[in-house]
Amino acid sequence: ADSYQSENFEEGGSGTELAYNGLLLDFHKFSTGAKSENLLNRSLEKALKANKYVPDLVCGPEGELPEPPEYVSYGDQREAASYAIHLHAAWNKLDGARDWLSLQRHRL
Repeated sequence: ADSYQSENFEEGGSGTELAYNGLLLDFHKFSTGAKSENLLNRSLEKALKANKYVPDLVCGPEGELPEPPEYVSYGDQREAASYAIHLHAAWNKLDGARDWLSLQRHRL
C-alpha cells in the first residue's frame, strides 16, 4: 500500500483523499525519522492545493463534523467534509498528527 500510494501521489494522485492520506503517511515517516521535514512540507503543499478546507475539519472537534454531503466537487468544502467524516479517526490515532496539521493549515 505504501508504494502504491507513493507512486500515485508523486504522479499527481487522484484527489483529496490520496493527498491527505499521503500526508498522514508522510507525517508518520517524519515522526519516525524516515522522511525529511522538507519532503513532509512538499507533501503538505500538495494536500493543501488539493483541498484547502480539509485541515479545519480534521483538526476540529469530532462532535462538530458536518453531515455527509449528498455530492462533492473536487476541492470544495463538501469534499473536505466527506474526507473528514471518513478519516478523522485516522488523524486522531497518530500521535501529534492533528496538532501538527493544525499548526500548518494556514500555509497557503
